[in-house]
Amino acid sequence: MSRVLPDLVLPGGPLAVWTDLHLRPEAPAEIAAFAAQVEAVSADTTLLLLGDLFDAWTGPETFRSTAFEPLRAALQARRQAGQRSILLRGNRDVLLRPAQAPTVGMEIADRVLWEPPNGAGKVLFSHGDEYCLNDAPYQRLRRTLRRPSVRGLLRALPAPVRTWMGRRMRSHSQEAVARKPLNVLALELDAARSALEAVGAQHAVIGHLHAPAEHDLGAGQRLQVLPAWEPGQAAWTGSPA
Repeated sequence: MSRVLPDLVLPGGPLAVWTDLHLRPEAPAEIAAFAAQVEAVSADTTLLLLGDLFDAWTGPETFRSTAFEPLRAALQARRQAGQRSILLRGNRDVLLRPAQAPTVGMEIADRVLWEPPNGAGKVLFSHGDEYCLNDAPYQRLRRTLRRPSVRGLLRALPAPVRTWMGRRMRSHSQEAVARKPLNVLALELDAARSALEAVGAQHAVIGHLHAPAEHDLGAGQRLQVLPAWEPGQAAWTGSPA
């Protein structure tokens, strides 16, 4: 499936990267913990989230919950100060639109291309589910949810219905809520290799699988999988070795 949004290109500069937070109103302590980490990100650092910030984004009402107030405040403070924050859409927040950037206090994209200051080669960031081609049922669902007609239909539903559907999705996917590792065998390394070659990058950094891993793709190319966020976990801040 082709990308919906064009790549964002970041000039060399410091990053703070997390992925797969799966935040939900039922766990306000986790939301507050991440908000504190956002507040601690320095002004010269770009905050980059590789998807699944929410356990299920069903519409703006998701972020308007009282439980999300600390995170709303932290992100809006960065936005108002001119500090850059970017959210890449994961499988749990695929319905987010660029026009909703002011709502979440972050730019919204599907991929980011970054050239680190150490000259180690360009890095391509994405959620990573697009490389899990061996998981055929999931890829069918992914293609369906990324169709404009399906997105439009879901967004047109009343907010209570979207919220109910989000809760149903969570009840059938407790594994992801708990941030347990997903099936690493679903990862198709050739897909990552092709993506890197298409943009002239040397490294891919993804989330989605919830467990840290590194893969040598050959010809100096590497794929790094970041772990799912847990409260207090330090951000990824540099390019792969």
